[in-house]
Amino acid sequence: MDLDLLTTLVPLVIATALVPVPLVLTLLLLRAPGGRGRVAAAALVAGMLTVRLAQGLLFGVLFA
Repeated sequence: MDLDLLTTLVPLVIATALVPVPLVLTLLLLRAPGGRGRVAAAALVAGMLTVRLAQGLLFGVLFA
């Protein structure tokens, strides 16, 4: 295979491998004992949402 093709595909391979991580973390937090799992999972989701919104606003302003 061409080395340029491999170097182009490396970020895609890494991103594809990391996509299920937030889902797995959320499911693990929901199963946490003591009833605090829902709060922790909601905090994780809220944090991810906040970061993605901030990134969208930042890049929207920079590249507009």
